[in-house]
Amino acid sequence: MRGWLWAVVIVMVTRLAAAPAATADKHENLTDSGNEFVRVCSLIENNDPAPSDYPRLMGAAVCTAYVMGLGDGIVFESSYAGASLGGKVKTPYCEADTYGMEQGQRVRVLLKYIRNHPEKAHLPTAVLYISAMGDAFPPCPERK
Repeated sequence: MRGWLWAVVIVMVTRLAAAPAATADKHENLTDSGNEFVRVCSLIENNDPAPSDYPRLMGAAVCTAYVMGLGDGIVFESSYAGASLGGKVKTPYCEADTYGMEQGQRVRVLLKYIRNHPEKAHLPTAVLYISAMGDAFPPCPERK
């Protein structure tokens, strides 16, 4: 992601945290289902919004931050579970294949998965994220 866009994302997420509850409520349901995620996050596919387009920038920031948190949470949980169980627990997708991937790309992978699997769109977005990443980046082969 371009440097200036990261700056905008950080500013927007900061503003979201300080925004009135009515503004935050508009985006908090994107976690409920793939249907809601598509409604809220499809705007990220419309290239880069103009800096003056605050609602689209806010939506893009919320979607990007949510997907970043999902990815970080999955990696953390796999590491924690592995340490707790005395061995390595693999992530449900090949994490190595995702290095260097832009966050917007992760959002687009999830959007594509939801659109290609409408029978699953009612499921929680986090469940769909794991499936989307697993389809796009199957688990890494075991190292010998």
